[in-house]
Amino acid sequence: MDEHRQKIDREFDALLAGQVRELDALSQRHAKDRERLQKTSATVETRRRRQLQQQQEAELKQFQTQQKKDYVKWKDELRKVSCASATVVR
Repeated sequence: MDEHRQKIDREFDALLAGQVRELDALSQRHAKDRERLQKTSATVETRRRRQLQQQQEAELKQFQTQQKKDYVKWKDELRKVSCASATVVR
Protein backbone atom coordinates (compact mmCIF):
# COMPACT_ATOMS: atom_id res chain seq x y z
CA MET A 1 0.00 0.00 0.00
CA ASP A 2 2.84 2.41 0.86
CA GLU A 3 4.51 1.59 -2.40
CA HIS A 4 1.34 2.43 -4.33
CA ARG A 5 0.95 5.65 -2.36
CA GLN A 6 4.54 6.66 -3.11
CA LYS A 7 4.05 5.95 -6.80
CA ILE A 8 0.92 8.11 -6.87
CA ASP A 9 2.73 10.89 -5.00
CA ARG A 10 5.62 10.80 -7.51
CA GLU A 11 3.18 10.96 -10.42
CA PHE A 12 1.37 13.83 -8.77
CA ASP A 13 4.65 15.68 -8.15
CA ALA A 14 5.69 15.12 -11.77
CA LEU A 15 2.35 16.41 -13.06
CA LEU A 16 2.52 19.37 -10.70
CA ALA A 17 6.05 20.22 -11.85
CA GLY A 18 4.87 20.01 -15.49
CA GLN A 19 1.99 22.34 -14.75
CA VAL A 20 4.33 24.78 -13.01
CA ARG A 21 6.64 24.77 -16.07
CA GLU A 22 3.67 25.38 -18.39
CA LEU A 23 2.44 28.19 -16.16
CA ASP A 24 5.89 29.81 -16.16
CA ALA A 25 6.12 29.53 -19.94
CA LEU A 26 2.66 31.06 -20.37
CA SER A 27 3.51 33.82 -17.92
CA GLN A 28 6.68 34.68 -19.83
CA ARG A 29 4.85 34.61 -23.16
CA HIS A 30 2.13 36.91 -21.82
CA ALA A 31 4.75 39.28 -20.42
CA LYS A 32 6.43 39.46 -23.85
CA ASP A 33 3.06 40.02 -25.51
CA ARG A 34 2.27 42.85 -23.06
CA GLU A 35 5.63 44.49 -23.73
CA ARG A 36 5.09 44.24 -27.48
CA LEU A 37 1.60 45.72 -27.18
CA GLN A 38 2.89 48.55 -24.98
CA LYS A 39 5.59 49.40 -27.52
CA THR A 40 3.06 49.29 -30.34
CA SER A 41 0.64 51.47 -28.39
CA ALA A 42 3.36 53.98 -27.59
CA THR A 43 4.36 54.15 -31.25
CA VAL A 44 0.76 54.63 -32.37
CA GLU A 45 0.18 57.29 -29.71
CA THR A 46 3.31 59.19 -30.76
CA ARG A 47 2.30 59.02 -34.42
CA ARG A 48 -1.23 60.23 -33.67
CA ARG A 49 0.02 63.07 -31.49
CA ARG A 50 2.34 64.17 -34.30
CA GLN A 51 -0.47 63.97 -36.86
CA LEU A 52 -2.81 65.93 -34.60
CA GLN A 53 -0.18 68.60 -33.99
CA GLN A 54 0.50 68.94 -37.72
CA GLN A 55 -3.23 69.17 -38.43
CA GLN A 56 -3.70 71.83 -35.76
CA GLU A 57 -0.74 73.82 -37.06
CA ALA A 58 -2.15 73.68 -40.59
CA GLU A 59 -5.59 74.76 -39.39
CA LEU A 60 -4.07 77.61 -37.35
CA LYS A 61 -2.05 78.79 -40.33
CA GLN A 62 -5.15 78.66 -42.54
CA PHE A 63 -7.17 80.55 -39.92
CA GLN A 64 -4.48 83.23 -39.55
CA THR A 65 -4.25 83.64 -43.33
CA GLN A 66 -8.03 84.03 -43.58
CA GLN A 67 -8.02 86.54 -40.71
CA LYS A 68 -5.32 88.59 -42.45
CA LYS A 69 -7.31 88.57 -45.70
CA ASP A 70 -10.48 89.60 -43.87
CA TYR A 71 -8.59 92.37 -42.04
CA VAL A 72 -7.12 93.76 -45.27
CA LYS A 73 -10.55 93.60 -46.92
CA TRP A 74 -12.23 95.31 -43.96
CA LYS A 75 -9.50 97.94 -43.85
CA ASP A 76 -9.88 98.68 -47.59
CA GLU A 77 -13.66 98.91 -47.27
CA LEU A 78 -13.30 101.24 -44.31
CA ARG A 79 -10.86 103.40 -46.25
CA LYS A 80 -13.28 103.55 -49.21
CA VAL A 81 -16.17 104.52 -46.95
CA SER A 82 -14.01 107.13 -45.22
CA CYS A 83 -12.90 108.56 -48.55
CA ALA A 84 -16.48 108.55 -49.87
CA SER A 85 -17.85 110.26 -46.79
CA ALA A 86 -15.02 112.81 -46.85
CA THR A 87 -15.87 113.77 -50.44
CA VAL A 88 -19.57 114.07 -49.61
CA VAL A 89 -18.91 116.32 -46.64
CA ARG A 90 -16.85 118.80 -48.67
